[in-house]
Amino acid sequence: MVVHSSVSAYTQTTVNKILIIEDDTLLLGAMENLLKLHGFEVFSTCNGLEAKELVGTSSPDLVVCDLMLPGSDGFAILRWIRSKPEYDRIPFILLTARTEPRIVREAMGGGADDFLTKPVTSEDFMSAIRSRLARVPRGTADRPANHTESVANPNSPDVADVDPKGGNRWNLTQRELEALNWLSTGKSNEEIAKILGVALGTVKRHYFSTFAKLGVKTRTAAVVMLLSNPTLMRLVQASITVQK
Repeated sequence: MVVHSSVSAYTQTTVNKILIIEDDTLLLGAMENLLKLHGFEVFSTCNGLEAKELVGTSSPDLVVCDLMLPGSDGFAILRWIRSKPEYDRIPFILLTARTEPRIVREAMGGGADDFLTKPVTSEDFMSAIRSRLARVPRGTADRPANHTESVANPNSPDVADVDPKGGNRWNLTQRELEALNWLSTGKSNEEIAKILGVALGTVKRHYFSTFAKLGVKTRTAAVVMLLSNPTLMRLVQASITVQK
């Protein structure tokens, strides 16, 4: 991660607390410095065994956790947090260099809110932090998971995704759905252009529009959203049927 000293400070009305669990000390230091530049209060550990204690003592508003850790792993910490009513609603971002579909599915199926792949840019890192904090009220760690207040998650399958006219809430076109399908298989832009029979520039325009509609900024984030949202997956699968 490259920390740009020229980045403008992010103005916050309240100070959010971020817990980072990462055994790469250089990356950990970069993330700490970046978050502090943006006005966050940061707690950190390099060891998975210390992470549980820190969750309790720091009461974080969000957790960023590496997948591979000494003494534990990110999945174990995620499962532990999600098993505790007092911590269950804390946003959890998993950070790893691994991108296999199985890893992504296990992360999202286990309750991770986002999945960032290394190396991650400072812009993508901060975008994920802000996005997740904006979706969950501050002080979440102090409230049990079964509280009666409803917190809407725009990517949740429980939210009505299909409009009365038979469209979808993302307003994705047939071509955009087709391109998203091929993106999820790991195809390059050049390969997708050949499959769809369009120019490379057209594929790029499809993705620019698709990412904007989905509210993501990277290919990985789009795939994670697709894998973790059954309604979006059904829309993409339907686009394949139409092709046939």
